[in-house]
Amino acid sequence: MLQIHENKDLSEYSSAVTGIDDPRVVESIGSDGEKTGYAVYSYTDNMVYIYRCEYGTDIYLCDGILRAVMFKAYLRGIKKAQCEACSQGQNLFEKLKYPCNSQMQIESIDSFFNECKKCKEMN
Repeated sequence: MLQIHENKDLSEYSSAVTGIDDPRVVESIGSDGEKTGYAVYSYTDNMVYIYRCEYGTDIYLCDGILRAVMFKAYLRGIKKAQCEACSQGQNLFEKLKYPCNSQMQIESIDSFFNECKKCKEMN
């Protein structure tokens, strides 16, 4: 079973968090206990900024990591998300076809989760 949780020890990520105010990291851990991916992000009062997401070649893992970051922000009362993370020159929100504006921002995290067709199909 995959687990995604926050890692408060940022020593392993020193180069990835340089220049970010109050950086945070979530890691994905596979059933074998090995780290399979991570995201670097930070919060402001009304926005979560996602700076980096590493997920190997598993785009579904990328989706899960990004959603975990946005859900954590949502639980803090944060309404918006902005992605600066890219893969092969393409913004990850764009790559995953998330509904975002030209600045790669999701205007409403709540609407994002409530209007997700794939999520509704699973219910």
